[in-house]
This record gives sequence, structure tokens and C-alpha cells, in this order.
Amino acid sequence: MNRIVHLTTAIAISAVVFSFITIVNPIKVEADNKFAIRTTDSRVVLPDFVPAEYEEYVPTPTPEPTPVFERPEPIPEPFSGQWSFKSYESYKSITNTSSPQYALQQEAYTGDYGIRMVDGRYCVAMGSYWATEIGTKMDVTLETGEVIPVILGDNKQDIHTDSTHRYGSDNHDVLEFIVDMSEIPTEVSNCGSFNCIFEGKVSKVEIVE
Repeated sequence: MNRIVHLTTAIAISAVVFSFITIVNPIKVEADNKFAIRTTDSRVVLPDFVPAEYEEYVPTPTPEPTPVFERPEPIPEPFSGQWSFKSYESYKSITNTSSPQYALQQEAYTGDYGIRMVDGRYCVAMGSYWATEIGTKMDVTLETGEVIPVILGDNKQDIHTDSTHRYGSDNHDVLEFIVDMSEIPTEVSNCGSFNCIFEGKVSKVEIVE
């Protein structure tokens, strides 16, 4: 009798296991990196564990690369930030007799509008962005199209210019004329700027060889 009971029990267990295998089909699915068991009625069950026999199929998450932000070097527009203001200084303020600025003034003469001139070019002071060697000849074009022939007669100190040394930090002026104060026109002395003579902002600076 016991033998018969055990045999019956074994047959029943085998039937259950066989039914489970035929009804339930474990499959690998990509859903939150979990595995699902799909039944014959198309239901999908997502367990909270991965069966050991399927661990080799678990995809290893690939970390997203950390974006590297490269800040581009600022390239300032050469003529942005300036005003149309054009200041002036007295040539008599150049007093260092051993300086190239002083030497140039010994060659200069007072010309148009009381501006000191050398070889038909107006003596000016400009920021180091444009030139640093005294005597450098340049053609400065204004936005009106007018071209002013200049020669570098003095340097604007870097501490008195913008961070790129293109224009004065106070008046945002690219050009500062070197003048004989007793000869400048009344309209210039009244407005405090040569913009009433040379109107408009600077649009181009060319060094003349």
C-alpha cells in the first residue's frame, strides 16, 4: 500500500512540474534590466530577481559619458565697445627728453585743427592692441568712410584702457590726438572731442609699411 501511495504522489508531482514547464516560458526581456516570465495567455510577469541561469544575459549598464564643456576663448570684435568720442592731449605734456615720444615731437609741426603732424600724418595716442612702437604709421577708417592718416606719437597706458587695450576706459576713445592746445578750433574745445571734426566710430585700422 505504501509503495502505491508513493508512486501516486510521484506521478502527481511530475504532472504539476510538466504542466508548469509547458505553460510558463521564461524569457529575457529588456525592461528595467529585469527578466520576465511570459505565460501562454501572453501575460508578462516581471520578478524582482534575476534567476541564476539568466544572470549572464543581464546587460551591464554603460555609464553616460560626462559632457565636457569647453569654454571658447573670447575673441573680441575689434571695434565693439568704443564710442565716437575722440579725445586729445597737449604735446607739451610729453616731457621725457629721452623718450621716443619726445623725439618725434621734435620732428612734428602744428598742422590742421591744431593737431601735431609728421609727414602729413596726425600724431595720435592709441592703445597697445593696435601698435606699441612710436612712429608706426596707420590709416584709420571711420564708419563714414573717411580715412585719417595717423602716426603713433604716444601710447595709452594699459591701466587706462579696457581689458583688451583697444580704447580708453573713461571715454571709450580709440583715437587721442596730440595737439597744440592754443591752436585747436573753438568747436573742439567746446565739445571736448574731435568727433565734431572727424565724425563717427572707427571701423578699420591698417598699419602702413
